[in-house]
Amino acid sequence: MASMDIDKPLDEIIAAKPRSRRGRGPRSGGAGGAGGAGAGAGGARARYAGAAPKSASAKQSARAAAPVPAKPITADAQKIIISNLPADVTDAAVRDLMQSTVGPVRSVHLSYTSTGKSTGVATVMFKNKGDANKAHSTYHNRMIDNR
Repeated sequence: MASMDIDKPLDEIIAAKPRSRRGRGPRSGGAGGAGGAGAGAGGARARYAGAAPKSASAKQSARAAAPVPAKPITADAQKIIISNLPADVTDAAVRDLMQSTVGPVRSVHLSYTSTGKSTGVATVMFKNKGDANKAHSTYHNRMIDNR
């Protein structure tokens, strides 16, 4: 738009102004019209048309391609979280038990509430990889004090 358009009628100024493509899609009542392809080269329908199969035969061919079976998890864990511990268990007791039956322990952390009461959850970090797996297989679903 020129700097001195004061002497032109408003209709000519609007007609000369370049139109933006915003708000001109089929839903806003603009140039696309009802059922149109939308703005741009092909619109959103064309952009996402390849994302889903179009026919039943395409669905069957997608099912026919068998997925690759997942590998079993063989990671050697170093951290284990123990829950449902009695309130009187201390971090020293957890450390002694894990070191004597599983392996060397790097750290033990018991969780407490804001009032200082034990939540019954301990986090144990082992020095060796795989010791957490060994502790899990040894102590998973083990009863302590008939709990």
